Amino acid sequence: MDLQIDGLEAAVRSVRTAVSRDRKHPAALRCVLVDPEGDVVRVVATDKHRLAVAECAGTLPRRVLLDPDALVEAAGVADEFPAYERFLAADPGAVCASVDRDALLSALEAEADDGAPIAVAVVDGEVRLGSAVADPSLHLDAGYLHDALDAAGAGEVVVEASTPTAPVAVRSATVVTILMPVRIAN
Repeated sequence: MDLQIDGLEAAVRSVRTAVSRDRKHPAALRCVLVDPEGDVVRVVATDKHRLAVAECAGTLPRRVLLDPDALVEAAGVADEFPAYERFLAADPGAVCASVDRDALLSALEAEADDGAPIAVAVVDGEVRLGSAVADPSLHLDAGYLHDALDAAGAGEVVVEASTPTAPVAVRSATVVTILMPVRIAN
């Protein structure tokens, strides 16, 4: 199948960190799903702890799995890729903050502690991290949050959080990343 789609390589790059590297996971999770939706192609990756979705213009006759490194169609059935669409809609009960990606990335790098989960709060239009969180109840994998912010590119990102056990969304103009929270033993 011809996969000459403008922006496909950049879209794959922006979701690549969410591809599973665990050989015990199904082959579909170790690939990137290329999912046509009219004149738009969604590029999707997940490792069950995070989901990343980017879009580019183009058309394809069917869904395909891509090897994220070689950018060639991978063996496997695209229908084995998990249903992801329901996670893309904004949670109407979520608290949102639109913040500068670079500032949030700098704050994360200052607060991150050797791969330990980081406390996150979305309050009063701000995203607070680590020691700036007064009553930590929501924690994320700091590396995953870093990857999500890095993939978002420069500019504004919207961070959406609702409950300590619900996924957190990081949305930019080019990519949406959904992160599962980390449980912290008390």
